[in-house]
Amino acid sequence: MPREAILPFINNIFVLLLKRLTGTAKTIKYSKGFVTFISTIIVKQIPRLEIETIVNIFDSFQPNLFSQLLSGVIIPNLKLMHTTFEKRVASVAMILLLSKEFMLQDIYLNHWGSLILELVNLVKISGVASKGDSQLLIEEEMYSLDADEKGYQSGFSKLSVIGKVKPDITLKYTDLNSNLKEVIINGSKKNPRVVEILNNVNELKPFLATLS
Repeated sequence: MPREAILPFINNIFVLLLKRLTGTAKTIKYSKGFVTFISTIIVKQIPRLEIETIVNIFDSFQPNLFSQLLSGVIIPNLKLMHTTFEKRVASVAMILLLSKEFMLQDIYLNHWGSLILELVNLVKISGVASKGDSQLLIEEEMYSLDADEKGYQSGFSKLSVIGKVKPDITLKYTDLNSNLKEVIINGSKKNPRVVEILNNVNELKPFLATLS
């Protein structure tokens, strides 16, 4: 089944994900799986489901919801990525996200410091994903996401329309360190506040020194 087959269901899928994410049944595994799922959609760059569309869908549920998800769910859970594949797909997704113009708006600028800090740590240890890592991610994170728990089986079964994640989903991004530096430099040129925000994060100063 083509990846585009997910499109008719995407709003309902996001609603279901958010209900669990904000409910009392939320677990660390679920939160991490949510980040991996969103990251995978971003990296796959599915036609008509581009990053801007994903953000607009979340914000249609509640104004600035995606910004809240960034600060409250996505960024805090980046450090919990376990397999090499999880780390790479999350790193690539966040770098692609930072390359978008809307990330230079005031509401998103405040996330640059914490997001870049997590990315620097991820990129340091992210290697090329093996087939085994990818298959493990498919079985344990993308489709299960605790889907066996009562009330979520039918909703999560819809995620299977995406198809199996290919082992080479991130392989064209051969130098994540350079990709990260490039997105920071480009962002700084477009909005000087990026430099100001990043310079206020002491832990980033050694990395920022390598940009010049």
